[in-house]
Amino acid sequence: MIQYIRGVKIKKILSIFVSFILVLNIVSCKKIESVKDNKIEKYNEEFNDFLDEEFKDSMEADYLNNHYSLYDSSYMGIIKPEPLLDPNDFSIDSYADSKEDGIESLNTLKSFDLDSLSEEQIYTYKVYEYYLENYINLNDLLLFDNVFDSSNGIQENLLTIFIEFEFRNPEEFEDYLKLLSDVSSYVEAAIDLTKYQASYGFYMSDSAVDETVNGIDSFTSKVEDNELIILFNNSCDNFDGLSKEQKQEYKERNKDIIINSVIPAYINLKEELINLKGSRRAKGGISSYDGGKEYYQALLNNKTGSNKTSKELFNMCQDYLDSILLEYVTIYQKNPDAFDNFEDEPKQIRNFDTSDILEFIKENMIYEYPLGPDVNYTISYLDETVANDSILAYYLNPPIDNISNNIIKVNPNTGNHKMTLYTTIAHEGFPGHLYQVTYYLNTNPHPLRRNISNIGYTEGWAMYTELNAIDYLDITYEQKIEEKLNIKFNYVLLAALDIMVNGLGYNLSQTSKWLDYYINPDYIEELYQDAIDNPGTFLPYGIGLMYYENLRDSAKKQLKDKFDPISFHEVILKNGDKPLYLLEEDVNKYISLNK
Repeated sequence: MIQYIRGVKIKKILSIFVSFILVLNIVSCKKIESVKDNKIEKYNEEFNDFLDEEFKDSMEADYLNNHYSLYDSSYMGIIKPEPLLDPNDFSIDSYADSKEDGIESLNTLKSFDLDSLSEEQIYTYKVYEYYLENYINLNDLLLFDNVFDSSNGIQENLLTIFIEFEFRNPEEFEDYLKLLSDVSSYVEAAIDLTKYQASYGFYMSDSAVDETVNGIDSFTSKVEDNELIILFNNSCDNFDGLSKEQKQEYKERNKDIIINSVIPAYINLKEELINLKGSRRAKGGISSYDGGKEYYQALLNNKTGSNKTSKELFNMCQDYLDSILLEYVTIYQKNPDAFDNFEDEPKQIRNFDTSDILEFIKENMIYEYPLGPDVNYTISYLDETVANDSILAYYLNPPIDNISNNIIKVNPNTGNHKMTLYTTIAHEGFPGHLYQVTYYLNTNPHPLRRNISNIGYTEGWAMYTELNAIDYLDITYEQKIEEKLNIKFNYVLLAALDIMVNGLGYNLSQTSKWLDYYINPDYIEELYQDAIDNPGTFLPYGIGLMYYENLRDSAKKQLKDKFDPISFHEVILKNGDKPLYLLEEDVNKYISLNK
């Protein structure tokens, strides 16, 4: 499957915002020297050789994975593969082969003795083991794999890939056009997989189809002035290594492929998805399917990095939501007017644009976070036709060997509300994704970590830090509390609802009874359907945020005056993105050592 690099903040109903990122990053390929005896040192080298080979194989197997992960793969002895969008990615055999590859890697990994590895290697071992186990489980359940999800389906991924494609040498213009010409057959193969799934009753709900179709309509609304044509033309004009004749030729070829191949492929996709409406046999969430609860547990593990069951996480969410309501009620009882008449646009940021917000937060975060590397960034607005209505912004992770240049793209509608823009930029930039990613990459982790995504950690961090950034604003204490409580409540509520409907199998009546305690009854049916339409989408944000908040509160409670935010955040940032259960272990060790 396509692996792409994107951190997205998504807008959903009830002004509830979610975001997700697949972190595909590392920095350098280096051997880890041991200070133990020669036998142990050799063994460590063998483990590193295994990791090196795993990374090299992944970089030489997929052009886009290579291009977005490495600025120049040649210095690592990695051969850049031929540009290809392989339709076989969506074959039944491909899922089976991926599962077998995962099993082979896991068996080799487990052949190493943990006692013989360095501390850093042991950490990589545990992270990779967790990743491979989830990878194997999910590839064993292809009927559940919705490849045309409205926010993270291949129809959206492909647009992001081509919008953000960086041309580093003249040959890559040919690579780009080759990839673009593969879109039609690639999408067609994904449609065939979807038809196969639908024949067994595994398909999106009608409302989920409508959401995906809306995104397709937006992209295909422009033809001659399509954004992919405009951006490519600009890339040609700004590239010094092409002659005038070459630029014109590439522009004409790109336009022809977009108009006569890519847009028709998307229009055909729309028609096929609509034709399959009604194929879904499940009456409720994923757990309504045979094998659904097993799939959801695998999805839950993958999306959160927690080692808890659906019921355990649901109970955690419920306790967290109750604490939020208690906090709100306590403040209200002391002052019934505490949450009245807040400004939607604080005067302090009323005239700020995106870059102003980033610089403002950078200046104010130094008292809470360790110093990260000195990096550059560009932040700009997307064209409305490729800005999914539900997406507020995204962060594009830099190549691991060129982390200084970072890109953030913002939906033009996001700027209409300054507080939303402020928290979104904090989430994607500082102290959110951009800061966390570049901080870790600057520590030179093993390259294999490029292939290991722990979205519960990364999105939990971005959610947690955007809340912290609210404290930097010159607004009342009560407004800060309300802004934070609304974000916490919405995210965790949606995560709990996801677990309830898709993991525990609650029907609408059972869900209504639970939700009626928390929200306006008018929204219950809509939220229930949204949980069915977007299984797993909200888990990394709500569960991740809850974990970070609970861990910080625990550290503050136990350490009291000894609590130091900078050292606390150093513990979290060390070793990069990781399963939440490992993060919890790290923080508990930190607390024990500093009591």
